[in-house]
Amino acid sequence: MRYTLISENLSLSVDSKGAELCSIKHQNGYEYLWQGDAGIWPRRAPVLFPIVGKLRNNAYSLAKQQYTLPQHGFARDLEFVVIKQDAGEIVLELTSNESTKPLFPFDFELKLAYSLVNNSLTSSYSVRNTGPQTMYFSIGAHPGFNVSFVRQNETQFPYIECEQRALTAKKLSSGLISRESYTLALPEKRLSLTPELFHNDALVMEAAQINSLSLYPEPTGRKITLFCPGWPYFGIWAKPNPKNGSMEFVCLEPWHGIADSIDHSGELKNKKGIISLEPDKTFEASFVLGFF
Repeated sequence: MRYTLISENLSLSVDSKGAELCSIKHQNGYEYLWQGDAGIWPRRAPVLFPIVGKLRNNAYSLAKQQYTLPQHGFARDLEFVVIKQDAGEIVLELTSNESTKPLFPFDFELKLAYSLVNNSLTSSYSVRNTGPQTMYFSIGAHPGFNVSFVRQNETQFPYIECEQRALTAKKLSSGLISRESYTLALPEKRLSLTPELFHNDALVMEAAQINSLSLYPEPTGRKITLFCPGWPYFGIWAKPNPKNGSMEFVCLEPWHGIADSIDHSGELKNKKGIISLEPDKTFEASFVLGFF
């Protein structure tokens, strides 16, 4: 089921399946959020839990037992329950159940809150360990935004503006983190987002390099800002249209967690970026998107 929030400038649609954002629309009718295409990428803004990225062999070990999990976990495909809604906020909840336990043997409460004020959307994440043992997990966001791949007045769209003049990214190997890194130069603190940039999958940054950035999706002057201080990992991903090679969306992804390394042992508690949460404790994180 879909739910709607409306502010002075924006309207927001959220699906209870996966607590996924389905639409972020300006009151003038412009749609900021990618609307999905089965031939390119069918999702819009999936929630990543209880892992971010891919596991080596799609499996992990815990207490001498082996478990399997698909890339980015299961929350994006499960039904959430709306536990609060008013004019400007909605809170959705997923709790551990018989379908999650074979994949992730922990008791938890996962809450997603979306708050809309004027031009700003705050996405808040809350994970509570309701079981008797320490829980290990990751969580992240994966929103895709509509873009147009064009050049105007020697400026290539889309592009992002960052706070620094260079970023260090990790090379991927079949979705896993390799030992190699490379530098992305940002002349004038800008990075043009071209199809070639994503030839070997996403751009993955470690060490909390991204605190904020702005995406300029097209030459009309529109801008999307993202504020995510405290999120240690970040991904930028696009999948060009296979029919013509054009870029139609870009994902900006703050993460608390990261894919397995190519030589990871498989032990969940030793996974890089994993969060350790004691019984009856709660982990919280949030980020803010501005739409202009």
